[in-house]
Amino acid sequence: MKIFLNECIARILKENKDLSKITVILPTQRLCSIFISLLSKEINSPQFSPNIYSIRDFVSNLSDAISDVETKEKNKPSKNNPKTKNNKNLSIFFHQS
Repeated sequence: MKIFLNECIARILKENKDLSKITVILPTQRLCSIFISLLSKEINSPQFSPNIYSIRDFVSNLSDAISDVETKEKNKPSKNNPKTKNNKNLSIFFHQS
């Protein structure tokens, strides 16, 4: 796995100047730690690190973001957006017991 991570790091460093604009999603938190360690060995100058998430953390953050948007939309719906109205109606449909 380290060989794969080293190849990914080499490609990321070759193709990107600003690492802070990169998001890396890995299967486990342990691999995220290994990735950070390997990345720090390859970087020679101070830089902001990329966003690094495990799949679990990424999905959790994404779910929280979707919930925030839905809550804001329910509190202050966009009246001119028919797509939002349809999604809101579906949301109510699926949450009824």
